Amino acid sequence: MRTSVLVSFCILVSSQLFVVSSHADQSELLIKKFKKVKMQLAPNDPSMPLITLRLADLLSDKARKLTMTEVNQGCVSNCFAGSKERKEALGYYQEAIEKLPSSKKGKILVQMGHLYQLNSQDDKAKKLYLDTMKKFPDTELAYEATFSLAEMFFKDRNFAKAAPLYEKVKNSKFKKRKGLAYYKHSWCQFNNGQVKLGIAGLSKILITPELLTRNGGADVISVDNEFKEEVSRDLATFYTKSAATIEDAQQIYKLSPPSTRQSNIDYFASELERIGKKKLASQVWQLVMNSETNPKKRLEHHIRLAQLEREQGQMKESLGHFSRSLALWSQVEGCAGDDSCKELKVRLRKYILDWNRDEKKSSAQLVGAYKEYISVFPKEVDMLLWGAQAAQKVKDWPQTEQFYIAAHEAQTVPPSGKDIPVKEKILLLYVELSEMSSDEAMKVRAYNYYLSKSTEKSKIVDVKYQQAHRLYENKKYEQASVALKAVALLPGSSSIKVKQQAADLALDALVILKKDKDIEVWSSEFASRFKDKSSEYLEISKKSILNQSAKISQNLDDPEATDKAWAALSRISLAGASESVKLNYYKNKMLLAEKLKRYDDMGLAANELLGFKASTETDRQLALGKKAWLAELRLDFKSALEANQKLKLSSLTPSQKALKLAMLTELSGAKKNIYLDQFLKKTKNKEKARAVALMKVESSSNKLQALKKYKKILSQQPELYTSLYYNLAIESENPKVGTHLLKNKSFANTAGGKSIWRIGFLTKFDSLKEQLTSHQITTANQKTLNKSLKKRISYLNQLEKAVGRAAQKEDWLSQVVSVRLLADQSDRFYKELISLPIPEGLSSQEQQQYLQLLSQQASPYSIKAKELNSTYEKFWVDPNLVQAFEGQFKNCSVLVCKRYEKELNYITEIAPIVIKSKIEMIIAGYKNQPKVSVPSLQTLEAARESVRKDPMNVSYLNQLLSVEKQAGNQSMVSYLKERIDKIKNSKEVF
Repeated sequence: MRTSVLVSFCILVSSQLFVVSSHADQSELLIKKFKKVKMQLAPNDPSMPLITLRLADLLSDKARKLTMTEVNQGCVSNCFAGSKERKEALGYYQEAIEKLPSSKKGKILVQMGHLYQLNSQDDKAKKLYLDTMKKFPDTELAYEATFSLAEMFFKDRNFAKAAPLYEKVKNSKFKKRKGLAYYKHSWCQFNNGQVKLGIAGLSKILITPELLTRNGGADVISVDNEFKEEVSRDLATFYTKSAATIEDAQQIYKLSPPSTRQSNIDYFASELERIGKKKLASQVWQLVMNSETNPKKRLEHHIRLAQLEREQGQMKESLGHFSRSLALWSQVEGCAGDDSCKELKVRLRKYILDWNRDEKKSSAQLVGAYKEYISVFPKEVDMLLWGAQAAQKVKDWPQTEQFYIAAHEAQTVPPSGKDIPVKEKILLLYVELSEMSSDEAMKVRAYNYYLSKSTEKSKIVDVKYQQAHRLYENKKYEQASVALKAVALLPGSSSIKVKQQAADLALDALVILKKDKDIEVWSSEFASRFKDKSSEYLEISKKSILNQSAKISQNLDDPEATDKAWAALSRISLAGASESVKLNYYKNKMLLAEKLKRYDDMGLAANELLGFKASTETDRQLALGKKAWLAELRLDFKSALEANQKLKLSSLTPSQKALKLAMLTELSGAKKNIYLDQFLKKTKNKEKARAVALMKVESSSNKLQALKKYKKILSQQPELYTSLYYNLAIESENPKVGTHLLKNKSFANTAGGKSIWRIGFLTKFDSLKEQLTSHQITTANQKTLNKSLKKRISYLNQLEKAVGRAAQKEDWLSQVVSVRLLADQSDRFYKELISLPIPEGLSSQEQQQYLQLLSQQASPYSIKAKELNSTYEKFWVDPNLVQAFEGQFKNCSVLVCKRYEKELNYITEIAPIVIKSKIEMIIAGYKNQPKVSVPSLQTLEAARESVRKDPMNVSYLNQLLSVEKQAGNQSMVSYLKERIDKIKNSKEVF
């Protein structure tokens, strides 16, 4: 009875809840009533679970409403409204579930899981879902729990765990929210790197109507268009992360609903463009454009394609799209006004400006693009100016001029007049352009345009100066001087420097016209006009005298001109002159004296310049250079070296400087020349490096060590390198010197390499010859006989190998001496063999056998001797042989000639009588050559003194050259040859 009352009460309370549900506090009132009823029930009352469950539902609903209110008020994070109610509801659910049958627990468990999630108790929620899945398998409750657990993992971005749960939901017989499960599962695959599977999943949703809903069930198919649009947009996103193709773009277009079809393709193309897949992006934009009905959109697509094609280097296609976009602009409704299509206009501008920035050098195509753009937007001053710069870079002066004029005309003056300087700047840019071009007519137009159009006239002095300067450059000095003077005397204090430049240039024009009186008068006028330069202009008269002197000195072929030039310079009084005038006087005097060959006066002037306090470092270097030049001219190499060591020699490279100092050190007779090694370290001239390295070797006390030190430089010229080793081998009389070079073919095949090989060969040949010719066959007994025969045969074999080596080397001398010796010794051995006594105790038959055997052993040596004699005869058939022997003594050094003499002695020992006598005559002629006498010190000094007195006299220089050759001064010989050559070719001597 009590139970039925309580149930009736619950129904009553529930009825009241529906009646007053519109009031905000009715929910709280109902909760309080149910709590009161619950308090009045016994714990074991059968209605207790239902009351408790109802109370939990009411608290859950209250929590939901509180949360919704908080969210609607703008809460984004740390939103805790309803958490207290959810916690209390969870307590009641827990209490009720323990008393409910198992069949009714499933829904409550899922509800509790949601509450735990909302209260951030995810661990408890997951446990509840897992328990539900375990306790109610293959039920809709398990299905709901699985989906909820998947959503939790998805929210935590744990896609690896979410994916199999969504997969389970997808494969379930229950269909509620299956489309959403497919959707979320595809996202899991995408985020797990399985992009293709994700694409397949989304594609399936789009082609399966029953999946195109977030919450749809199994019975009624109701496509959720918003969901379909979202899936199609995500499909486009997925494709951008794959190895996308144009077919993929077509698939996106095909699967997308009409409402988002175009926007999805737009997005796909934009993403491809963003991630750098420009070629595919171009294809997709082309696809988009071909299906686009909106003219404004097509305009955008043309602009995008223009940029993409340009970035891919397809300029023809790019310019085509650019031109079509400009043609569309005026046709598209809504894009004709100044305020419409702003973004598209920005893109058009950006296309040209990006191209301009990326192009290191402007091109005619870029200028053409500017022209096209400006034809549609003629009032954009900045683009006109950019176009002008591009045209200027390609030297399209007429187009640049048009752009600047158009920019000036397009720049309107606002009421405030604040943009006048901008117009002024454009005018000045136009003027600068005209000056850069070689078009004189354009310059005239620009100057006149400025003077007629400028309202500010900020650069009127400069422009008039340029007009006058133009006359000067065109060598119209009469007009230029007058125009420049007018500029210089313009009233006002502005552009004072330009006016001074005009004054200076006016005086320069007078100098050119040789109007000395005008120079004097005008300089006085300028002195009164420009107070800060008055002293400078007053000194111009003195400077003009210096200039006159310099001009007169240019005609030095006339003796009278010589005297006039020197007299003009002598008339200048330095009293009261500025340091600048004094400095110029000393320099002019020094330089004029040089031209007049007044070398003593030149030296005095150089000393005056060096001692003058106002001299700059450059002046001192000039004077020091002249002193160095004069010292070298007079063969005072010690003084020349000291002066050059103080000079910067900035006109020379480091290697040239080191070489010059090395030369002067060598000529000065210094014992140690540190500059040669400095030169070798710095020079890149291989030929000069070899010459210096050779000098170092020849002057070294240890030539072998020097050769090793400079191997890298000298070995680059194998002929030279091996000849040095050959000379050293002769000088040291050491046949082993240079033999290591023979391992290298490039060295072994040179004349020096062959000569080194011959020295070694002949050295060993002499030793073998001595051993062979002195060897005797001993017949005391059979044992000694056999031993001596073996020794003789060993010597002959060694000699035969030597013949082979000589033949392989194709060395004539080595072949002929070794062949001759082998022939003689083979014949000698044959004769000794057949002369051997018959051993005692042999029968007649045995004696015959012995003699026959002996003949067989000896006869090959006779045959070989005959063959070698025949070969030997062939060595002498060359009619030019003797001439070749004689040629060896031409231009050879004393050391090498002695070696040739020694080698010819080998030949005279074996040569036929006629040839032998000729060779002996050659040797005698060589020995009887008159020895070159070394000139005396008095002779050498007399020749040098003649050069000192007249340094430019080629006859004296040749006489000195001859004497220096006799003295063997190679460094001086080389120096004098170069000096004579420069004088003959009218070059500077040093």
